[in-house]
Amino acid sequence: VKFAPFIFIGILLFLLIIVSPIYKKIKIINYKKIAKFIFIYCLIFSIVWVIVANVLPMWDSWSIVNAAEYLNHNQSVDAVTQWSQGDYLQRFPYQTPLVLVFYFCIKIAGPNSVLFFEFINCLACAITAFLLVKYTYQLSKNNSASVLSGIFIILFLPLLLYCTFIYGDIICLPFLVASFYLQSLALSSKKPKISYVVWSIILGIISVLLKPSMFIA
Repeated sequence: VKFAPFIFIGILLFLLIIVSPIYKKIKIINYKKIAKFIFIYCLIFSIVWVIVANVLPMWDSWSIVNAAEYLNHNQSVDAVTQWSQGDYLQRFPYQTPLVLVFYFCIKIAGPNSVLFFEFINCLACAITAFLLVKYTYQLSKNNSASVLSGIFIILFLPLLLYCTFIYGDIICLPFLVASFYLQSLALSSKKPKISYVVWSIILGIISVLLKPSMFIA
């Protein structure tokens, strides 16, 4: 832990060394093309990772899966205890919306519900990456900054690797970033559309329901 700042500085210097020679070329790349490329890249990479990793639900993911199984009339001990006095959902009631999402995954995909949820994560990851590039341009009005944000997203592996989690971290992100993007559009417009504000609020609420700690954002 004590070496973390030095590692962080080292990574930044490494990225500067890589980016500096190609900065002039970055200027001629249209950020819209980069946004589309990153969407495809993140979607393919995350799907391949999900298939290769083949991870089974553990810890919180396991509890969410079993809580949803109970709603699907599964009366096993693992399913029933998640709703019992003092157990998972009584200690973490804010996970209920995510349990309901996984319940619908069970209804749609049956025994492949875990894989189905992970594929939803992959799509959410790709949409988030796409929107982050668009949002960067909306804030900066700078093509180069938007392209660089896309490059950094590619290098940020946790966004892609977390797709195997049955949790709200990834699935909430497209709603959160879209909420900020619409909010920015509304604030930057001389005559802001009420629809931008309304949809920004709705998407923000959805993101908080899926991952309550997102209220920090």
